[in-house]
Amino acid sequence: MHGTYTVYKLDHTGREKLHYPAELLARNTVQGHIAVSAVFALDSADGGAFELTKGDRMVEHFFEDRYYNVFEVSSPDGTLKGYYCNITRPAVLTDTEIRADDLALDISVNPAGEYMILDKDEFDELPIPDHERTVALSAAETLLALIQEASWPFERLRAS
Repeated sequence: MHGTYTVYKLDHTGREKLHYPAELLARNTVQGHIAVSAVFALDSADGGAFELTKGDRMVEHFFEDRYYNVFEVSSPDGTLKGYYCNITRPAVLTDTEIRADDLALDISVNPAGEYMILDKDEFDELPIPDHERTVALSAAETLLALIQEASWPFERLRAS
C-alpha cells in the first residue's frame, strides 16, 4: 500500500492555513482512519512540550469520525520527541487528500507522558456552536485518557 496525499490544515471556517505532502502508511476505510508519514519542513516551531525542527518525521493519524488528529513526532534518527494532538472537526478523506478544520485547541505530550494543553483561549473565542464546543472538549478528554493509559496511538509512551 502506497501513495502520496496532500494534507490540508484548514481553520474553523474551512479556509486553508497550510498544506504539505505525505506518504500513505495505512488506511482503514471501514474504521475511517488513515495514517500518513510526513517530514517537518519549517526550520523550527514550538511544539509545546517539545521543539519541532526541520527534518523531524511525523506519523499522522486522521479520523473521519473523531474530533481530533494525532501526530507522533520523532527526530530523523527515530527517537520519539512527543505527540502533538489537534482538536479538529472529523477529517475529510479522499484518494489523494486529507482535510481537517482546526479548532485551535491542542495537546502536546513529551516522551514521559507529560502534557500541555495549548491555545485554550483561542478555542474559547472561536465562533462555533455550543454543541460543537462540547464535542470538541469531550474529544480532548478522550485524548487525555488515551495519553494517561499510553493506549494506541500513544503506545510509544510506554517505552519511554
